[in-house]
Amino acid sequence: MKKTNYGHILALAPFPYYGGLQEYAIELACRLRMPIMLVGNPNSMPNDVAYRIEKCNVETIWIRTEKVLFRVPMLFKLSLYEQIRKFLKQYSLVHFHGPYPLVGDIILRKLKYIFTYHFDIALRNAVANLVAKLYTSTLLYKTLRHAKVITSSSKYFVQDSPVLRKFRYKSKVLPLGIDIEKYIPRFKYAEKIVFMGRLIPEKGIHVLIEAFRIFSQRNPEYKLIIIGKPVDIGYWKHLMSLVKKYNLNDKVVFTGYLSKDKALQILSESSACVLPSLSRLDSFGIVLLEASALAIPVIATNIIPGARELVENAHNGLLVRPNDAKDLARALEEIVKNSQVYGLRGRHYVVQHHSWEVVVAKAEQIVREALEIS
Repeated sequence: MKKTNYGHILALAPFPYYGGLQEYAIELACRLRMPIMLVGNPNSMPNDVAYRIEKCNVETIWIRTEKVLFRVPMLFKLSLYEQIRKFLKQYSLVHFHGPYPLVGDIILRKLKYIFTYHFDIALRNAVANLVAKLYTSTLLYKTLRHAKVITSSSKYFVQDSPVLRKFRYKSKVLPLGIDIEKYIPRFKYAEKIVFMGRLIPEKGIHVLIEAFRIFSQRNPEYKLIIIGKPVDIGYWKHLMSLVKKYNLNDKVVFTGYLSKDKALQILSESSACVLPSLSRLDSFGIVLLEASALAIPVIATNIIPGARELVENAHNGLLVRPNDAKDLARALEEIVKNSQVYGLRGRHYVVQHHSWEVVVAKAEQIVREALEIS
């Protein structure tokens, strides 16, 4: 348990599945030597992540949930909220990773906390999106208002987010971190384009497949490697049908879930990493930092605030319009001609601005400031 001169600190994060938010929350807790409470299903924890937590020797507290609704782990027993809150009151400060609709808002009531805001809620279903907007304008705003400090991954996200704009006065940038020593560039730049992430419609993988179809007409030697777990089975089947429709069966490879080491090995030998997201559910995309650390150039949609900030500052890739396959195909054409030039710029920038040493120093400063706020 981490103890500062001010008292005990604990991290709190939802765990409906293992994604970027969970990876960041766990790694930051390990680096800061603070215990972490995860709300979700422990069986969804990948073995390599469980080993990482065990190795860094931080206390892990699981609150097992009964159901996941709209990718949100839900707790239906009201008495459980009071038990959790009572447990958390022993800590001087909670570092909360969200938004975590309803459950997080109830748990945090009357506690002292930092709120690390990872994404704006935007759903495909019209009714669900209406409910999300209602939640955002009521409960979420209230939870953010009572936070001692709000952090986000980039200054562009603070500027772009309709939610964070209302809380600029208490918002601070806490960058995503990369363990630079583990990312060794190989400079192979094989004829592969890589996507890494969950297979959900918001990631825009269907647009990438369409763009790759256009790109491969002039570059038939390239393959598209799609690394990630098919969270939405219906969407995964749609992607498979697109591959078949475009006669790309021998050019598009779905690997399914891979361990971090295996995924990064494939990424390290590619010509580009693509993040074609269609919404700000990706506020940054940690895979872009991982690619940059490996000196792999990146292509991302300009709707992702952190990606825009990274590419504009590092000049390590290209930005494209969301849901525009032709624009993405043109970017692929450009990037593969100059992979190493773009990649080296990215590596240099990430070393300077996103090493864990830099991130931990900023996190510790934010924690000190939050604890001093009455």
